[in-house]
Amino acid sequence: VEILNDDGTMARRKHIDGFARRHRLRIGTVEDLIRYRIEQKRTVHFVQASEVATNCGGFKLHVYEDTINHAQHIALTRGRFEPDKPTLVRVHVEDSLRDTIGVISKNESWTLARALQRIDAENLGVALLLRLPEQLFNISRQLEPMFQDGESRQAERWTLGVGGQILQDLGVGKMRLMSHPQKFHGLGGFGLSIEEYVEK
Repeated sequence: VEILNDDGTMARRKHIDGFARRHRLRIGTVEDLIRYRIEQKRTVHFVQASEVATNCGGFKLHVYEDTINHAQHIALTRGRFEPDKPTLVRVHVEDSLRDTIGVISKNESWTLARALQRIDAENLGVALLLRLPEQLFNISRQLEPMFQDGESRQAERWTLGVGGQILQDLGVGKMRLMSHPQKFHGLGGFGLSIEEYVEK
């Protein structure tokens, strides 16, 4: 539900606290719901890991399976992660136009190759490649945002849930996120926080 003030504006936390006290209601945050949900049942599961060589040096490749979309996702990691140590992170939705063909987009967001180069230079980080089934995320839907300002927000809610579970499983906590600054709601439910935005 959404609670409105008497003047019709959306109630913020301080107003909701008062409303809850008056009506003897408990308050739960989005982060509380996320934390509870993944404690009860995770929707992303680890499959396997192996060392691989890439054009940007050696990485450990982790495969995760999403039980909702039945897609397998890849995390390429370098170094050992500690939740309290800020880690370089790129959460990247598979993009055939930029990552395979090399199409240059107007918004100049991170490509997977550039993210791997940056991780290689710092020798610590994770590039998370999220893959959607082709029928849900097709080429024609990728074209329009490529020529707009700012980073594409396609499938943003989906990437938060899947990516959050994988990053938590890898032991990431504080992140130096390779992305344009943007708001993410509920990251704390995965034990994640953004310490810095690293722009290309």
